[in-house]
Amino acid sequence: MNLLSLKYFIAVAESGSFTKAAERLFVSQPTLSRQIASLEDELGVQLLQRNKNSVLLTEAGRILLDEGHEILKRCDSLTERIRQTKLDVRGTLRIGYHGSFDNSLLGDALKALSSKHSYLDFSLVNCNFGELNRLLMEGDVDVIFTSAVCLHSMPNIEWARVQDNTLQVVVPSEHFLANKDAVWIRELASENFIMLERSAAPLIVDYVVDLCLRNGFSPNITRYVRDTQTGIYMVGAGKGVGFLFSQIPVHNFKNVKVLRIVDCDINFDIVVAHRTDNTNPLVPVFLSVLNSLCCQHPS
Repeated sequence: MNLLSLKYFIAVAESGSFTKAAERLFVSQPTLSRQIASLEDELGVQLLQRNKNSVLLTEAGRILLDEGHEILKRCDSLTERIRQTKLDVRGTLRIGYHGSFDNSLLGDALKALSSKHSYLDFSLVNCNFGELNRLLMEGDVDVIFTSAVCLHSMPNIEWARVQDNTLQVVVPSEHFLANKDAVWIRELASENFIMLERSAAPLIVDYVVDLCLRNGFSPNITRYVRDTQTGIYMVGAGKGVGFLFSQIPVHNFKNVKVLRIVDCDINFDIVVAHRTDNTNPLVPVFLSVLNSLCCQHPS
C-alpha cells in the first residue's frame, strides 16, 4: 500500500464523491478511480460502495480511514525529522546584551531557536554599551543587543531594529513634576542630574548632554553611577532626577515617577547588530528567527 493511494482513498472517503475528491486533489477522475481500485486489489477487500450519487464506506473502509490519518501523520512527522537532520545547525552563537533592558524578546528567540535546532548552543554576555561595542568589534561575540545610537560611529556593522526604546525622565514621586505625564527638556534646566558614568555609555551620555545644551542649559550633574538601577534608587531617595529608557522596567522601584520627554529627537531604539565579516553560519539563522518574532509581535 503506497501513501499516494492512501491519500486518494482518504480524500474520496471524506468527500463522499469521486468528483469532489478529484477536484480537491487536482487529478482526473479516471486516475483517482484506478488508484482506489488498485488499492482494493492489493488489500483484497472492497473499501467503498459506489452508488449513483454518493460513495459509502464498507467496514474495511472505515477501519482504513481511521488508521490512515494516523499513518499519514506519522509519515509526515518522520519526513520532517529526517529533513531536520540535514537542516539542523550545530555550533555556538555568542550573544551580548544589556541586562537592564527588558530582554524577553531575546529569551523568546533563544527558546524558538533551541526548539528548532537542538544541537545549537549559546554563550551569553551581559555588559554595558561600551563593552558590548568592544566585544563585537574584537570578534568576541557574534551579535549584540544594544541601542541604535551606540552604533553610529562603528564601521562594517549591520543592524536591524527589534524594539521601540525612547528616552524618559525619572523623578522622585514627590517632585513637583510628578503630577505630569510628559515634560519638555527645558523644564529640567534647574534640576540636579544623576547620570551614568561616561565610561559605561559614552555616546548616550554625550547625546543627552547635547540635548540639554540644544535646549539652552548645561545639565548640573551632581552624581555619576555605574548602572541604571543604582541611578533609579538615587532618584527615589531624592538625590536628583535622571534619564531612563522605556525598555528598562521600573515596576520594582518605588518612590519614582517616569515622564515622557516631548522634544527628544534621538533614536534610542533597541537593535540587534553584527559585523559584516562575521562568518558564523548561526548568525543568519538567529536573525531569521528574531525577525519572525518581531513580525508576530511588532513593538
